[in-house]
Amino acid sequence: MGLKQVKWGTGFDSNPVSLFLLSNENIEAEVSDCGGLIRSLRVRNCNGAFCDVLLGFDDVEGYKRTDAYIGMIVGRNCNRIEDATYKIDDVEYTLVSNDGNNNLHTGPSGTHYQTFKVDEELSSETKLVLRAVNPEVKYGFPGNLTLTYTYTLTDNGLMLEIEGESDKDTVVNMTSHAYFNLSGESALNLNWHTLELNSELYSELKTRMIPTGKTCSVRGTCFDFTRPKPLLKDIFSDDMQMELANGYDHNFVIKKTADKKKDDMFLAATASSDSSGITMRVYANTPGFQLYTANYLQESGGKNGVTYGKRSGFCIEPQYPPNVINAEGDRIVKPILRVGEKYSLKILYEFNN
Repeated sequence: MGLKQVKWGTGFDSNPVSLFLLSNENIEAEVSDCGGLIRSLRVRNCNGAFCDVLLGFDDVEGYKRTDAYIGMIVGRNCNRIEDATYKIDDVEYTLVSNDGNNNLHTGPSGTHYQTFKVDEELSSETKLVLRAVNPEVKYGFPGNLTLTYTYTLTDNGLMLEIEGESDKDTVVNMTSHAYFNLSGESALNLNWHTLELNSELYSELKTRMIPTGKTCSVRGTCFDFTRPKPLLKDIFSDDMQMELANGYDHNFVIKKTADKKKDDMFLAATASSDSSGITMRVYANTPGFQLYTANYLQESGGKNGVTYGKRSGFCIEPQYPPNVINAEGDRIVKPILRVGEKYSLKILYEFNN
């Protein structure tokens, strides 16, 4: 049948954009060449009916009106960089301060604001390949970054692969900022959700949501998801870390266990909804992931007239830790892409009920 495409308006950069429908027996996904955002992901619930588990908007204008990065593939750098500055080999780069004094999710040169081109030869009804060059501009990220996004439906999931090469040494730390609600995107809250994380360590935060550099054990704290527990059970904990973030907005270190997929992906999280019967497992090849419970999601009209608000969804964002580019220590791995090297991000969302 081939790739299905529907015109979808005008993107952030004023270019025409489209939606592409990928489908098989168990999964239906809508992806746009507008930054590669994932608009919807429909999977089978306990009754066998399709259930959309992603927050999103009916048209591209909805994405322009929000600053929540809903469904976007965020790059070149996701999360925060302290004081909007960093160094590569003693050369200092200055970024846009768009989160107080910090830089959040790259700023105006973000890959998520670009229109990508479809590789029609490699795309099909179950696979989409998008390409773009994120150019070197004045906003502090050196080099022209050539990117390829590949979205592939598996029998019971969606695989996202991102590859990149740069003509100058640069920072690349990308993620999928998908907001999930496994009860269905119209469920409005995260009641009935259970979460288990393959992590025993999280990054302690200081003010302005920047890690202190200290990695803490989750044991006996509100961050302990080593066994399944209700996602919101400790959301109102008086732990200072929760108060700083107004909920969960923390980096967790992925425990490298035997539960491994091919291509060096490890299990990050398992979430489920008692309401829909849907269980999701997230695998990734990153050092960790950010758990975010939509603590600051402003009320906005989503798909099918649904109004989203605080904690309407949750994010599992595989990535390098926030501000790790500025961390000190010889053993710290930083998200620096060198000339001649290839950046690789792999995320697998796997479902069953």
